[in-house]
Amino acid sequence: MLYTKKADEKEFTARFAVSFVLFKSFESKVILDSASLLVKDGPLPEKPKDIISFIEFETFGERETLIEAKVTDLNRNQSMKAYINVDRTSPNCRQNFTVSKEGEKYPLFAPFISASDRFTISHKDKKVKYLIVRYYNRNYPLAAPPFSVEEPKPLNYQADSIFMIDASKVQQFGAPGFYHIQVDTFDKKGLTLYRYADNFPKLTTPKQMLEPIRFITSKQEYTKMEEAPDLKKAVDDFWINTAGSESRAKALISKFYNRVQDANQFFSSYLEGWKTDRGLIYLIYGPPNILYKSSTSETWIYGEENNLLSLSFTFYKVANPFSDEDYSLSRSPIYKSSWYRAVDSWRSGRIFTDN
Repeated sequence: MLYTKKADEKEFTARFAVSFVLFKSFESKVILDSASLLVKDGPLPEKPKDIISFIEFETFGERETLIEAKVTDLNRNQSMKAYINVDRTSPNCRQNFTVSKEGEKYPLFAPFISASDRFTISHKDKKVKYLIVRYYNRNYPLAAPPFSVEEPKPLNYQADSIFMIDASKVQQFGAPGFYHIQVDTFDKKGLTLYRYADNFPKLTTPKQMLEPIRFITSKQEYTKMEEAPDLKKAVDDFWINTAGSESRAKALISKFYNRVQDANQFFSSYLEGWKTDRGLIYLIYGPPNILYKSSTSETWIYGEENNLLSLSFTFYKVANPFSDEDYSLSRSPIYKSSWYRAVDSWRSGRIFTDN
């Protein structure tokens, strides 16, 4: 938020509006409920802060609804929208669970945990005393290029281990992988917590910096870096050689890895966001100029709408009990030339579609 001070004011303040509209679905124009909240915050904080509040709403008996949430920075006159599916179809629905870190007043808003995190998991039904945890630790392949027509392998739902926890006690999940928490096993839905690297969604180790480079390198080139005695130097040398100079490499590195972190933040499901289909396209092409969402798909357009030269990708939502963020790209051989142009751009030291 932008903090500003008017001539007659003593301190810098942020002014913003939070509003929501509740629909039956993306395709419905029927408004079930709506509300707004005006917020003024000051003085200017010395370090980043979270501003947390809530708005109650009524679903009028609907088992599934959609929230269109909007935040407007009134000082900047800029807005951001987000869409949240509200699911009350079974006791196992993830929105019936609340995760709170030990010693913190507010719930955990992201499903990512670290090995050192201590937390409690509670269910909306206070009669629930014990929860079933299905643990998974899998190595999933990277997303294939958009022109690949190879069918992905179906998701294996069989857990590596199953155990029970006491909902009244503090938990700690140290092993990497993901944890699917349920009230019972009559359906596949549940709350899923992801235990990636402790610094997730950020990247801080040479190995984490190396892995996304696989999308723009040959197998032999990547293997050579992977086996280098000094991995950090190998990654640094790759970017310097690609960019042509250290100063240009810094700009390239900043943009590339910011996209990786964005993908981790927004597209992660049972695997890190940059490894997914949406992460792949976002990493190489950048954010789309136009985005259309529906209950079952997302369409990303690079360029102008209805322009034959524009590039369009469609992702279809996959029914996945672990996440609402699992989308599969509709692949086609028509993307082959575009893909190689984008990769060649990166390999020539130029950021592709720098929106």
